[in-house]
Amino acid sequence: MAIRFEEYQIDILITAFEESDRLTRQKKIELVSATGLDVEQITSWFNRRRAQKRDKQSRVDLKRCKAELEQALHESKEREAKLNQELEQSKRREVELGDEIELLKQQLRIVGGDLGIDPILSPERFIPTCMSSTCERNRIQGIYYDTRVVGLGNHQE
Repeated sequence: MAIRFEEYQIDILITAFEESDRLTRQKKIELVSATGLDVEQITSWFNRRRAQKRDKQSRVDLKRCKAELEQALHESKEREAKLNQELEQSKRREVELGDEIELLKQQLRIVGGDLGIDPILSPERFIPTCMSSTCERNRIQGIYYDTRVVGLGNHQE
């Protein structure tokens, strides 16, 4: 059966452990004379105390890691919600633009019907209204310009 250390012995061992958690031969001899314990008891006490210290540090590290992971999970869920919201907005915008495209196609069909052509089915009938260097430069730079149906009159710049 294990014997309990006296309060003064524990106080001496704690003070020595706070100074250094490793025992030197000289420190063991000093502790044996100060506490009245044998070397094995002192060595065992220090070993248990180091194990307790490691366990405590492991628990602290685990709590910190858990908090970091929970924070990352929370941020990830917030990003996911934001992305889902943006996706829904994009889908709504896509539907709106599709409706607008259909409306514009209908308007082009009406205009084309008045002229006796179907601009949707015959896009080759559209040509640039101007062939000046400005229009050509704009075309090269990706700036779009008006188109007119061939044969609608004389257009001048």
